[in-house]
Amino acid sequence: MIISVKKPIYFLILSCFMISIILGQNRKETSIISFLEARYDGDIEELGRICADNFIFHNAPYVGLGLTTSWRNDSLFIIDINKNVSIDSSIRKNDIILEINGKSLLNSDFEQNPFQGPVGKKIQLLIQSGEQNKLIEYSGTLKRIAPTQNFDTFSKDVQNFSDMWEDYEIIIQDFFSDKNQVLIAYNWMGNKKGESLHYTFSVIEIYQLTAFSHKIISLKSQWSEKQLLDQIKATPK
Repeated sequence: MIISVKKPIYFLILSCFMISIILGQNRKETSIISFLEARYDGDIEELGRICADNFIFHNAPYVGLGLTTSWRNDSLFIIDINKNVSIDSSIRKNDIILEINGKSLLNSDFEQNPFQGPVGKKIQLLIQSGEQNKLIEYSGTLKRIAPTQNFDTFSKDVQNFSDMWEDYEIIIQDFFSDKNQVLIAYNWMGNKKGESLHYTFSVIEIYQLTAFSHKIISLKSQWSEKQLLDQIKATPK
């Protein structure tokens, strides 16, 4: 089953099974297909109609410290702090990490994820606080983190992701339905704006739907966006 999409929106349906779904023979699968189309096309209004008011997106779990970082002007900045993880309250966004486990990051070519390793691994940081103008020594351990998003934060990420791509294609590998739950496996492939090369990832997702209206209550993702982000970071500019 293939959904092939180019912007502006139009859909090329390439299988009889896909046509049978669109005609309404299985309303659960119809809701999922509509959700995928709206999600990857950045159609937030349509997503709002498909999702329940209490929609929750369960991101794929990852192992980390709870800090999101980004290199700016040869310095490693903290750009986000996971609110569900206990972190020293004196650490703030836009603070700069100077050392990781005693290794200085100043004038270094350290580019990989600084918080990799097994659950329980100790990480020691030396941080320069921008707001408080002082050095902070922080010691933490890597944890299994499973972040969640409501519809508002999920839809913002959907829009940002959609804006990156000129066109995309989804190849659906399998559906499995049980009562008000659907498991779907698919491959996604897309072209960034101004590029001809393909980026791709594979995903398994579990959807929970309401009993009669088949609105989507929750989505659990069983893939890590790192698969795709690693491809993008490795592409020469």
